[in-house]
Amino acid sequence: MKRYIVLLAVALCIMGCRYERTDSRPIISVSVAPIGALVEAIAGTEYRINVMVPEGASPETYELTFDQIVGLENCRLCLLTGTLGFEQMATKALLSKPSSVLVQTLNDSVQLLPTVLDGLSSDGADPHIWLSVTNAKIISRQIYHALCLLNPDNKETYTHNIQQYMVHLDSLDVSLREQLQLIPQRTILVHHPALGYYCRDYGLRQLSIEQNGKEPSVARIEQLIRTCRSDSVGRLFVERSYSGATADILVREAGLTRTEYNPLSPNWEQTLQDITLALQP
Repeated sequence: MKRYIVLLAVALCIMGCRYERTDSRPIISVSVAPIGALVEAIAGTEYRINVMVPEGASPETYELTFDQIVGLENCRLCLLTGTLGFEQMATKALLSKPSSVLVQTLNDSVQLLPTVLDGLSSDGADPHIWLSVTNAKIISRQIYHALCLLNPDNKETYTHNIQQYMVHLDSLDVSLREQLQLIPQRTILVHHPALGYYCRDYGLRQLSIEQNGKEPSVARIEQLIRTCRSDSVGRLFVERSYSGATADILVREAGLTRTEYNPLSPNWEQTLQDITLALQP
């Protein structure tokens, strides 16, 4: 905690010479890029989006950098998922001194899922709430209310945009549901358990290689190979930043097709569409 307060104090002292504003739009800070995409769907281009977790980083283990702290201090609104560890530090940094930043936690109305490993629930909730059309609709409504508080003069625009966006999300949900309804194979094998909400929405089962952030044992790998064969699993979904060897072993031994995806892509809708397409027989 002291480390973040010190960094924040230093940032404030030298902000004028270190932080150059080439974009004069007010800033909204978001935990991950998909949340920024939801903001833009409702607010349009009115705000500049400051994404805290860059592509390729792990949102579960990420730590705020100097530049991120500076960005937080200059934002008008900070949207946190409420499920990621570093967000607690972000909140404390903002609250360590008087600030006009509006802080909104987005998981308040989301039905959180436990992280399920081998059929057993772990202690923590699945943090990947943005990988779900159902959750996106809930989060979008919270963003809408926050934007109306931030700039009530633009409420009419926000209202029009969210109404149009809800229609779009409903259409996306119907499309994904229709594509997934009749697929015979209902188990999704992933390296990291990031697709729990997507699986919940469409009646799928998520099977994860990684257990509590650790690579599996030899016995675990053998068990996964047997499960893949018995459940006719044909594909392994691996995050684009993954560089371990376990996925290659499973692909070879269980005859799987390796498919990469990016859970932090700002185009989260396309991510879900690509996963759905890959699951088609």
